[in-house]
Amino acid sequence: RISHDMRTPINVILGMIEIADHSPEDIGKLAYCRQKSREASEYLLALVNDVLTMNKLDSGKTEIDEKQFSLKSLVNSVFSIASVQAAGRGIYLKLPVFNVTHSDLVGCDLYYRQIVLNILTNAIKYNREGGHVYSEFREIRRDGNSVLVEFVCRDTGIGMSIEFQKKMFEPFEQEPIDNRPEYDGIGLGLPVVKKLVDVMNGT
Repeated sequence: RISHDMRTPINVILGMIEIADHSPEDIGKLAYCRQKSREASEYLLALVNDVLTMNKLDSGKTEIDEKQFSLKSLVNSVFSIASVQAAGRGIYLKLPVFNVTHSDLVGCDLYYRQIVLNILTNAIKYNREGGHVYSEFREIRRDGNSVLVEFVCRDTGIGMSIEFQKKMFEPFEQEPIDNRPEYDGIGLGLPVVKKLVDVMNGT
C-alpha cells in the first residue's frame, strides 16, 4: 500500500517534467506543471515523514530530545506553513487564538510541531471549498514547573462518523468518502499524532 502511494506522486512529478520539457514556451502550462509537481512533492514528503516517524515509534527506541523553545514561535511557524496549504485549497485558515501565559517551555519541539501540523493539515485536507479552520491554544493550569496547554482545532469539513471515530487512531484506517482528494494520505496522520502524544505523556 505504501509503495503504491509513493509511486503515484513520483510518476506525477516525472510526467509534469516531461510535459514541461515539451512546452518550454507555454507559460501557462509551465505554471500548471510546477503547481502539480509541488502538490505531489508535498504529499510525498509528508508521507515519508509519517512512515519514518511510525517506524521509529514502533521500534521502541524513541528518544525525546527536550530543549527550551517558545510555543508561540513554534505555533507561528507551523501556521505559516499550513496557511500556504490552505490557500492552495481555497480554505480560510484563521489565525490561532493564543491564550498561553507561560509560552517558554522545555520539551520536544519537533514532536509538538508535527502534532499541530498533522491536525491542521487534516482540517484543511478534508474541508469544503471556501471552508474555515479555527484553532486555539489555551493554558489550563500551572502546577509548579509544569504547564498544561490544550490545543483545540475546529473546522467546517466533512466530519467523521461515530464508527470511524472508534478506530481513527489505528494505522492505515480511512473513512470511505466520495470524491476522495488526489493526495489525501494513507491513514497515518492521526496515528502518528496519537503515538507522539502518548510518548510525551499527553492526552
